[in-house]
Amino acid sequence: MTNTKFTTGAFCFTRARGLQPRDPDDLQPLASQHNLPNDIVPSYAGDRAAIGRAISQTSSGLHREGYLLRPIRRSSSEVIYAIVREQKNESGKTLDHQQEGTVSWAAEPDAATVQSSHPIARRVADNYTLLRGKITSEDWSATITSYLDNHDAVRIRGDGRVYWVPPQRVATVKQLGAFLAEVGIDLILCELEPETKAVVQAVASESIEDQLDKLQAEVVNFDGTQKPSTYVRRLDEYQRLRQRATLYKDALGVGVERAEDVLG
Repeated sequence: MTNTKFTTGAFCFTRARGLQPRDPDDLQPLASQHNLPNDIVPSYAGDRAAIGRAISQTSSGLHREGYLLRPIRRSSSEVIYAIVREQKNESGKTLDHQQEGTVSWAAEPDAATVQSSHPIARRVADNYTLLRGKITSEDWSATITSYLDNHDAVRIRGDGRVYWVPPQRVATVKQLGAFLAEVGIDLILCELEPETKAVVQAVASESIEDQLDKLQAEVVNFDGTQKPSTYVRRLDEYQRLRQRATLYKDALGVGVERAEDVLG
């Protein structure tokens, strides 16, 4: 019996489940086992991002204990938050706020340290210790999006949460899914219903058109002063677009006439 699954491609989206902070170096061997490039593993976002995430995690639900964390100073090298006690006054109609201390972090002289002995600050410090040097769920989004974009997927939603993957790339995306499953992220592929094909055709056509418009506008502005590498890079992009347009035509019947005209 002929397998007709995913003959018109697949809808694709991801869902994180129980994703724990991980050292990127620990994930590189896992990526190699799935024959994926090293850059599929996100890089550590840095200590400044880690302290911001630690404060956000600590702040979540903190109001139920009658406390707030409020920013005093936030820069690329220093973070200071006030630890504020919030209480209703005797009338029960207004709130009183009393600052009990601060929690602070600075890139110098010791980026590993969170300053303060207040119990809330200690929670921030504990969360920071868990997150420092690690990649988290926030780091995976850009990596997954880049991988799907590079494998000819089309964004069905503007925010990139749902993609259409052409049938010629489904096997490769499944390979990514097997790796992500071990990390703690589910990658789901769904077949297209016949009535949704027209929608995907329209989105795929618009995607190609937008990219062609951008490249064509650049070519119009070429005046001979650009570096040779610029021309080589644009030619590579043109060739990539031609291949993508052919994939879409084979899968959806989307025409490539304009692509051929522009690329020609």
